[in-house]
Amino acid sequence: MYPVRIVGVRTVLRELRSDDVEALASILGDDSVTRPLAIGTQTRKESEALVARALERATLVPRSDYHLAVTGRDEDTVIGYASIRLKESWSAKFTFVLSADRHGNGLATDAGAALIDFAFGDLGLHRLAATLSPDNAAAIALVTKLGGTYEGRVRHHRYTRGTWRDSLLFSLLAHEWTGHPAAQGGRRPSA
Repeated sequence: MYPVRIVGVRTVLRELRSDDVEALASILGDDSVTRPLAIGTQTRKESEALVARALERATLVPRSDYHLAVTGRDEDTVIGYASIRLKESWSAKFTFVLSADRHGNGLATDAGAALIDFAFGDLGLHRLAATLSPDNAAAIALVTKLGGTYEGRVRHHRYTRGTWRDSLLFSLLAHEWTGHPAAQGGRRPSA
């Protein structure tokens, strides 16, 4: 499915473009944003490689990765990044991150809900999973707000910033999302 454009109430998720490198590098290069993430702080070159991989994989058939820019609904300025990585048996891992100056005003909730709508609706997935740092209270609260269920702690799951780190595993099933208050909240996903 290409190109993807998912319209939320306040955000839009669209395919990454080559001219998104600077904005993405600014977001993923901000230690305050990436500190709790498994990836760690990214260099501009790493962001450039991420965009190049996303562009390369976007047109593959079948498509297994969706790397998307998050923008405001009324502007095309990149304010975040979201991804869905398909796994076996109608499952996927999802991630999203927003620029530090956009935290705390509901944009992550809107982008997350739009991404979940797309995963369960357009892609027909059965299960979504997220692995979060135990130190990332905001992400834990967000995934829980979006209906994620805590499944457990994966010990020494990631080696980041010179140390082994645990991850918390959350999941959401399609039938749970259908009745969730955030589902289809005015969103018009369109691929």
